[in-house]
Parts: sequence; C-alpha cells; structure tokens
Amino acid sequence: MNTKSITQNKYQLTKLASIIGLLLSTQSFAAENEERKEGEEARLVITGSKIRSVNSLAPSPVTSISGETLALTGHVNVMDALLDLPSVSGGLTNESGQFNYANTGMNTINLRNLGHERTLILVNGRRLVSSDVGELLSDMNSIPTSLVERIDITTGGGSAIYGSGAIAGVVNFILKSDFDGFEVEARRNQSDHADNVSDLLRVTFGGNFARDKGNAVLNIESSSSEGLASRERGVTGVRFDRDLNVLNPPELSTYAPTWRYDIGNVQTGWENGQLTEWTLEEDGYRHADSRTLSIPIDRLIINATSHYYIRDNIRAFGEFSYAKSETTNPSDLYWIGSRTSRGNPISIDNPFVPIELRNIALANATDEIHYRGRLNEFGTTGFDAERIVTRLVVGFDGTFAENWDWEISLNRGDVTNDQIGKDVNALAFKKATDVILDPDTGEVRCRDEAFVAIGCVATNVFEPFTEEQMRFWTNNTTLDGKLEQEVAAASISNSSLLEMPAGYLAFAAGIEHRREFSEEHPDSTTASGMSGGIQIDSLEGEYEVDEYFLELDVPILSDVFLAKSLGLNMSYRSSDYSHTGRNDSWQVGTRWEINDELTVRTQYSEAFRAPTIADMFNGNTRVGLSLENIDPCHNITATSAAEGVTQQQADACRLIPGIAAAIENGGTFNGEPEDDIERWAYFGASPDLEVETAETTTIGVIYSPDYFENLTIAIDYYDIAIDNIITGVANRYKNQRCLEGLPVFCRAVERDPTTGVIQSMYNYVFNLAGREVSGIDAEVNYKYSLEELGDLKFRFLYSYVDEHRTQDDPQSGWRDELDQLPYFKHRANLSTTYNYENFTANWSVVYQGSIYDEKGRNYYNNHVDANVLHNAQVRYHFGDKDEYQIYLGLDNVFDQDPPFLPEGYLNGGPQSATASSYSRIGRMWYLGTKATF
Repeated sequence: MNTKSITQNKYQLTKLASIIGLLLSTQSFAAENEERKEGEEARLVITGSKIRSVNSLAPSPVTSISGETLALTGHVNVMDALLDLPSVSGGLTNESGQFNYANTGMNTINLRNLGHERTLILVNGRRLVSSDVGELLSDMNSIPTSLVERIDITTGGGSAIYGSGAIAGVVNFILKSDFDGFEVEARRNQSDHADNVSDLLRVTFGGNFARDKGNAVLNIESSSSEGLASRERGVTGVRFDRDLNVLNPPELSTYAPTWRYDIGNVQTGWENGQLTEWTLEEDGYRHADSRTLSIPIDRLIINATSHYYIRDNIRAFGEFSYAKSETTNPSDLYWIGSRTSRGNPISIDNPFVPIELRNIALANATDEIHYRGRLNEFGTTGFDAERIVTRLVVGFDGTFAENWDWEISLNRGDVTNDQIGKDVNALAFKKATDVILDPDTGEVRCRDEAFVAIGCVATNVFEPFTEEQMRFWTNNTTLDGKLEQEVAAASISNSSLLEMPAGYLAFAAGIEHRREFSEEHPDSTTASGMSGGIQIDSLEGEYEVDEYFLELDVPILSDVFLAKSLGLNMSYRSSDYSHTGRNDSWQVGTRWEINDELTVRTQYSEAFRAPTIADMFNGNTRVGLSLENIDPCHNITATSAAEGVTQQQADACRLIPGIAAAIENGGTFNGEPEDDIERWAYFGASPDLEVETAETTTIGVIYSPDYFENLTIAIDYYDIAIDNIITGVANRYKNQRCLEGLPVFCRAVERDPTTGVIQSMYNYVFNLAGREVSGIDAEVNYKYSLEELGDLKFRFLYSYVDEHRTQDDPQSGWRDELDQLPYFKHRANLSTTYNYENFTANWSVVYQGSIYDEKGRNYYNNHVDANVLHNAQVRYHFGDKDEYQIYLGLDNVFDQDPPFLPEGYLNGGPQSATASSYSRIGRMWYLGTKATF
C-alpha cells in the first residue's frame, strides 16, 4: 500500500475542505440566512462536464433516456432498454452470459463495440463500483429502474472529466432525489410459449421532513426470472469441424449419455450387460438439452437517498444501495473420457471389464479400452452464484459568494461474489477406476494403498455409478470473491468566474483519491488442479490513484454575424497510479451557435484505460496445453522449415539443443509428438503492463428549424483510435517473437531441455493490440400536436459504422470486422408515442442491418438479412387524481425468428448453446399495474 500517497491525498482533501469552510464563514456570504427563492433556477452539473450552470450545454454529444421513456420500454432491467440504442452493443446479458462463469448473471454495457471494460458507469455523476472481482465492470442489475430519473449516454473520450475507463464513453444514471408519496408497481412477463416467466414488484416511498429542509426516499425492488432452456426453442444451430466443414448431424457430441468404448479400431456400446451398436445419429449428445438461452436470476435491490439543508447554502446528502442477485448457471452433462485429463484408459486386466469387451481387445491385439461419455448420475455442470453489491455515498455541497459551487463526497462500494458448484476430483477418479482383486479377500479394491486408507471406493466405468462411488471422487467447488472501491472527491466550480467580452469564463477544479482492492479464492481441490484438470490460484491485489482535474469554459464570440455564440471547453486530468505511474488525459471542444437554428460542435480528446487488478496481480490458472500448430520449429530440418517460417526463426530453432540433436544426420524435428506427457498452459499476472491510450474526435451539427416547430436533428461524426490495447496473444505468435530474440515473449515459452518440445506456455497479456472505429450517429426528435386529439412524439436514433478494424499486434495487418457478427454497419431505433388525456401508446422499431460473415471460407449462409423487431405498449391512467395506472406490452410483436447462425461465425457461439446479437426467446407479453399516492 502506498501510505505516502494516502497521507498526501488526505492532506489535500482536508486543505480544500478548510478553504471551502473558511469561505462559507465569511461575511461576504450575504444571503446565508435568506430563504431560498421560490422558482429559483438551480445550477446543475450535466453529464460530460463538472461545471455547475443554469444553462449548461453539453460539450460532447449526449443521448438521454427519461424515466418516462424507460417505463414505456417495459423492461425490468435498464440494460434491456439500453440494448435498443444503436450505439450500445451487447455486453453481458442474461441471454449471452452462460459461459462467462466469472461474471455470470451480470448485465454490462458495451459502447461502440469497443468492449464493456472501456465504458464507464456513473450514478449521479459518481463511479459505480465494479461487480466483477479484479475487473472494472459494473452490473446493471444493481440499478433500480423505477428510481431512474434519466440516463445520459455520451460516447467517446470521457477520461479527462471522469478518469480511466471512459475510452468508449460514459453512461450516467441520474436517480430521483425529491420523491414525495408512495408508489407500488407489480408486473408479470412471459413469452408466447408460456415460459421465460419473470415477476416484478417495486415499492417506493418518501417525502420531505424538517419543514421541507430535507427529503428521504426508500425504494425496494424485487424481481425473479425463471430463465429459458435451449431445448425449448427449435433453433439449434450448426456445428463445424476445424476446417469449417459442416458436421452432420450438426448438434451431437460423441461424449454422450450412452457411453462409447474404443477398443483398437472397434467402437461399441455396453448397456445392461450386453454389447450394443453405438452410432452418433442414435446415441450422440445434443448440447441444447442441458444449456440455457436465458439464465435464471433473482434480484433484490434496496436504495435509499436523502438530503438535508443544514443551512440555506449547505446541504448534506447521502445515497445507499444494496443489490443482491442470485443466478443458476447450468451447462452440459459432465463429460469424461480416457483421452483427456478427466479419465484414464482401462487395462483389460481390470476385474470390472466384461468378458465380451476383453475378447474384443484380445482379438484386436490391444490391452487397453478407451472410454468416453457423460456422467448421467452426476448431472449437469455449472454452478450457483450470489453477488451482493453495496454502495454508500455521503457528502456535502453548497454555494458561497456569487456563483461559487462546491462539493465534498466519500463513495464506498463493496462486492461479494460467491459461487458454488460441483466437479470431479481428477486424481480421486483416476485412483478409484484403477482397481485390482484383493489377494487376501478376493474383493475388488483400489490399487493405491494410500487411497484405500482414506476410503477409496472402487468404481466401475462399465455400469451406472452409485452414490457411494460419486461421493468419493466428486466435490463441491467454491470461488469466493471480494471487491472494495473507495473514492474521496472534492470539487469547486464557478459559472461566471470572470466577465469577458463574449460572456463569462466558467471553471471547475477538484481532486480525487481512489482505491481498488480485489481478492478471489477457490476451494482447495480447484487450487491443487484436481477439479476437472483445471488449477486456479488465488487472486489478490490493490492499487490507488490520486487525481486532479481542471475544466474551463471560455466564451469567444457572442451576438455577432454568423455567431450567436462561440465557446471553447477545455479539460485536463492528471492521474498518478500506484501500479502504472502518472498518466494524463485532456480534451478540447467547441460549441458554435451560428443562430437560433443551427449549432456546430467539435471535440478532440486523448484518453486512457489503466490495467486492472486481474491484469497485473492475477494468480496462475493452469489448463491442458495442446501442441497443435503452436511451434514454428515443428517439422524443421537442417535445411528446410515449414511454410511461413522466416529464415531468422528457422536459424533460431536450429540453435535449440534438443532440436539440434533431432535434426542432425538429416533428421526432422517433431514438435507435436503424440505421447502421454501432460503439458500445461498457465494464465497469470502481467506486472509490466502500461495503460491503453485512445484518441477521439467528434464533429457534429444540431439543427432546430424555426419553420418546423418542435423538430431537432443532431448528426455527429466520430472517430476513435485505441493503441496499446491489453490483450492475450496466441501461443504461436509468442513462439515466433521469441525466436526473433524478444525476451518478453521467451519468458512465456518453456521447452524440454533434452527433446526441445514445448512443455509449458505462459499466457500473459501484453500491450499489443490496436482498434479503430468511426461512423456517424443521428438523432431526430419531433413532437406534433393533434390539438384536442392529443399529441405525437417521434424519436429516431441511427448509427452508421464506417470502420471497425482490429490489429492483433504491431507485426500483423489490420483485420476488418465491419459487417461481421456482431459489428453491424447499420443499427437504428424508431420510437413513436401517442398521448391523449389519460391514454398513452408507444410503438418502437429496432433495426439491425445485414451482415456477411467471412470466417476464412464461404459456406451456405454467410449472408444474414437485416433483422427488425417491433415492440408495443399501451398505458392508461385512472382514479380521482390519476393515481392508478395499468399497462400492457408486447415485445417482438410479430414473433420475428432470429437468423440461423452456425458455430464458426466470427465472435459467434453455437446457437444451441448461447444467444448472440439476436434474442432467441420470441414474442414476450407483460402486464403491469402501478399505484401512486
């Protein structure tokens, strides 16, 4: 821990607080005892700026969703509503998170398809704690939908204002702060198939106290979703082999509930004491039978907010939130096989081997029987997870003198993420299936005497397993995680610091101190590598960052020809990290109001993202290593090398002692031997990482024509280029770079000193990749009055992506990902709302453009047509004071089927296993009611 930086930071905060307190106590604050004027305009902080102002204008493009608009979407979770926005791509959702075991059940936001770790989440302008241990990924499950006043989304470069992590942009949830009354809401959702049922109950109550000097609000929200199994939908997808040939039948695995025994060249089944014919068509395993399209989740959210005016110009405020989510993440039936670390070949001398199988082995001149299958008695793999996120914010804010605003706050977030599942102890299974006849008793027992002493239960792989057998070689697995975040901040601003010819100079400045801590510990079996062949070490680490920022809003022109106003906004932030050192970010923007109708805005920023605790302090995770196509030295001779191997790499191969011995006298080095040696890949810490950096440019216009009342059009061009992206690197690439003499890659490769064959690979992450994205966003808002018949509101959001490309490392070319799943070129959303007295109806259309996937070769359905979904809701208010509401909604009105996606698509998984960019659930109904008193 950097004690010196903590002490310095506390001194800085104390000093600033003392200055503010001194200013508050002076006689210059003449209005301190006057009552607040009724209707007085408050100076507010808008998203994208730290300056409080009455007429604040966003220095960067901001898309806002009001609480009323959010209600019209009918979504239980704010994440589902955000996914309809063209600029938001799928992060983690209930429909895409099945195999994300570390963060199952989380809902995260991914702006611009730049990765959810590059989108910063705020609540009331302050950081929301991460819910993923070791990472910086905030979970939308902790946001109370009914308490949201509005959501602001600004894309591209927010590091200068808010700090690390805002490369793609910022999502700011503004919660209601002055609620007076009692509100209760209940709703049920279910699909057209009467499944995927979810229930929701919300209660909010609060009001003013102490003669209206204070306000307190309590919100409780409970929801439960039963999830949806893959087998409940007919779309199951297509599987490909490694050469992208279609497998037929497509969805079946050779690791099946009906076990297969390989004896020499013979494949057979064995059931009920007799030989059976084993065929893939009849006995293969369908993954969809045990996987899910939507993960079951139960949520409980409690939020409390309060503020109290100590004096007319000093306010104390507090926010508390508690969010608990429980998920069940089922997956496949547990598979086991003798050609994996989960099983071992059985000798024909094993007393459990049936005579019929022993005879087949003898006829085929082999003394081993290999097996593969699913542990039917064991059940599905997967685990249950409980995540609890608590957040407490306390602080003071106020005003002094004229137009001076200040704030001091402490923000503390805590997360526990506990998972429990079941797995097979690989060593125990190996010992339990290696059996002999006891020479003294004639009974079957485990061969290993040490394991016999601890109760080893002889296990027969030719018969169904018994409970007694499974108790010995299975165990509960646990993964217990904890995360802490602490932020201390102080800021001061003035919207009219200095009068200039074109207006007032405005400024904001402040300091922040943030501490991030994470730890995660697996159970002892997993830590020792005996659970499923995977070893996971504990993670533990922390870092601290001290920051200061400055923002200026400079008026340049006012009320002159072609410039109603022209202003320059500049911001700068310096961040001193305990693990990566000092980094700076800055941005400059202009807002040029040509006249009352036309405004031009521009912005350029340089942003960064710091490495996470998991990046730099992770413990080693060990998995099995495949040698296939990772060693450039494979098949090298004294005079030749494989295609694509450079002369420099080939010469370096020949200098490795084991390889030199293999190729002397005309030999060829075999870097992919078929042997029984266990080889491992390790995933561990990368202490030498640097920050990711990004350059962001936006240029836009806002047009509100006088001749077309209530119409606003905003069009913005954006360009984001990221360098030094923290990324994993393919094993072959690391070997190539090592052979070229780069020691940072050689430390990731370990060869047998005698044979030269690779024994271990270390999968560190490096600052190597690059990514560039550019495009155009458009937003059109229009309100049309039907006079006595009500009014219509239209909102159209459109995103056109001109470029999205990735460079895996500096030596490789750029890979164009545009138009390949999930990098859509065109996405749009059109929402139409009709209001008439107590009746409201909304119809929205969500559009995703066509894609063409080109994963190395053509196959029959590379092209996927555009996808269009229609959603609708009607809502009616009634009662003496319109205190009651009832609403009915329908998502995917026309029951649009998702496209048929094979496994093998770029960034696409097997459709039978997980959802991707298209929902697999189908039409969804919901009915709700709300009462407000």
